[in-house]
Amino acid sequence: MASRPPPLSLQGVSAAGLRKFFQELMDEFVDRDTDKLRALTTADTCNTVVLPRTKEKQCAFLELMDPEHIGTATVFVSHAWRYKIADVLATMVEFAEEEKRHGRPEPYFWFDLFMNNQNIAADLPQDWWSTTFKESIAAIGKVLLVLTPWSNPIPLTRAWCLWEIFCGISQEGVELAIRLPQHQHNALGQALLDDADAITNMLVEVQAGKAEAWKPEDKEMIFQAINSTVGFTQLNKAVKDQMRAWCLRVAQTFVTDMERKGATDTDSYALMCSRVGSVMTSFGASEAAIPLHETDLRVTLARHGPKHAGVGVAYNNLGTAHSGSGNLDKAAECFKKALAFDLAVHGHNHESTGITLNNLGNTLMQKGNYDEAIRYYAQSASMLASLSDSRARKHLAQALNNISQAYSKKGEYAQAIDFSHRVLQIRRATLGEQHPDVAASYVSLGTFYDAKADYDQALVYLHKALDIFSTILGASHPHTGSAFTQLGNTLVSKGQLLEAIKMYAAALQIHRKTRGEDDLSTAMCYNNIGTTLVKMGDPTRALEYFTNAVHIKERVLGTEHPETASSYFNLGSLCFQQGSVARAREHFNRALRIQQRALGEDHPSTAMTLDNLALVAAQRGDLAAAIAHTRRALHTYTRCMGSAHPYTQRAQRNLAEFAAMAQRAQGFGSQSSATVTATQNLLLRFLCAVAK
Repeated sequence: MASRPPPLSLQGVSAAGLRKFFQELMDEFVDRDTDKLRALTTADTCNTVVLPRTKEKQCAFLELMDPEHIGTATVFVSHAWRYKIADVLATMVEFAEEEKRHGRPEPYFWFDLFMNNQNIAADLPQDWWSTTFKESIAAIGKVLLVLTPWSNPIPLTRAWCLWEIFCGISQEGVELAIRLPQHQHNALGQALLDDADAITNMLVEVQAGKAEAWKPEDKEMIFQAINSTVGFTQLNKAVKDQMRAWCLRVAQTFVTDMERKGATDTDSYALMCSRVGSVMTSFGASEAAIPLHETDLRVTLARHGPKHAGVGVAYNNLGTAHSGSGNLDKAAECFKKALAFDLAVHGHNHESTGITLNNLGNTLMQKGNYDEAIRYYAQSASMLASLSDSRARKHLAQALNNISQAYSKKGEYAQAIDFSHRVLQIRRATLGEQHPDVAASYVSLGTFYDAKADYDQALVYLHKALDIFSTILGASHPHTGSAFTQLGNTLVSKGQLLEAIKMYAAALQIHRKTRGEDDLSTAMCYNNIGTTLVKMGDPTRALEYFTNAVHIKERVLGTEHPETASSYFNLGSLCFQQGSVARAREHFNRALRIQQRALGEDHPSTAMTLDNLALVAAQRGDLAAAIAHTRRALHTYTRCMGSAHPYTQRAQRNLAEFAAMAQRAQGFGSQSSATVTATQNLLLRFLCAVAK
């Protein structure tokens, strides 16, 4: 009978022991080769120091260390053996000093170079890693992940480290602390001042399935442990969530470090606030970005006055942050201030003015003011068309594309198609056929032809887009997933629901793999599958997908965001179809409150919710409320989309039928069976017609 593998040693070494060991390294190498000491990796240290010293006793290095530096391990160190040993040791010591500053007990580090017997190669079974190893980390209670270099952190590419990280974050009561060596932390801060995308670029795509190990058998063992417990999808999501949270924290420290040093009236401080605010916005933390951009604006105005270029940038950044947080009125206000600045300082024929016009148009489009948005987009396009450089051509194509999207929102698909072809012409001329932006134009054209009910032409363009995305970006890229999504939409329009489900499932698989579970693209996939299942007569399964979508939006955007409101709307529609009128009314009212506050009363999304609340009211016999809701919806549809739009015409028909029902009910003194039947027919005809 095979003996049970030994438990992981739970001893650790103190910061004093680490300092002593590093001093011994310096004593050994400094006289002979200082450069070699600086280049020494953990693996080198094992081969040149640890193994020679422990060979005679065939023991772990820990057994040769001074007992006064040994104690019960409280921190498990996750690192890569390719790291410079000086970086690893320095990070542990810096962490110990940080703990001391916060009044916490002295940490003892479980560091595999010291704790494991490097003279023997343990051949441990897979279940040891998925049970004993995890239990040992839980007993230690904290994992310190050492990241370096900042621009491409090695641990996120190493199977060992990913497994160690997961063993920490997947267990209740285990804390994960992520640290850069101090010189790397400083380098990242400087890089962020130089490039706004420094931190977002450093967050590499975590793909546990592509991680490597020094030994093929180690990789096989770790992959078996992953597959038998959580699976790669869950591991990727867990690690990405931790990295995202860490990126936000480390970005904020660059601001607080400057504040602690009293450098709050400098250009560098204003720039750092701007950069960190942009990081917050790009990571979905728009609320946290707003005060940072406000600080940037205040300092820039105080130091340079209202005509400094940074003032326009700050207003644009503020507008973007407010838009991301769902406050579109405030976003529009900021973009209008940015526009006034650009016109006063740069004039009409300047790229910055064109970009601001486009930003303002985007916000007005989100608010449902499509005609006003088109005017700003057109001004942007006209100005950018007068500029000849490649950046201006790129922004011109985007402005024209936005015009096409606005016309599509108005239901004027011929105009949308015309502008979309102009965008395609520019992009093909400047970028060539095999380019993602060209594929994006094909997606737009496919969408518009779908809306015109020319499904075959739509599929031609969408398949072109899918071919380009798959070839250029790969079969698992998010843009490829989006092309699958639009193909699914068109197949739904054609009535090929089973084929559509396959397209949506392919998109869901891609987005979960590349972006994780908590991403809006993943939420959209769940929503699309749910909507299609409703059409297929499977509301029970649809409810599961709609619930997944709303939970993602609540986690990512919060419970008061317009996108979250759209999921409440879908849940209301589904409950309505299932006959749960009270629950439907609850979901619709929740969506309506958010939309009225964030989007305003006269927004198409608000009108759609009122449309369905009218159906709920009619089902409950409250025809007065049904008529009032429909009138409000009709007013918004007419203003935003025009009298010829299908939503406007449907609202007109609904209003006429509700009025007729009310008249018949008045004649009978109560709601007659004929009125009930008419109401139910309306519900069947219009229910979920406006599902988003």
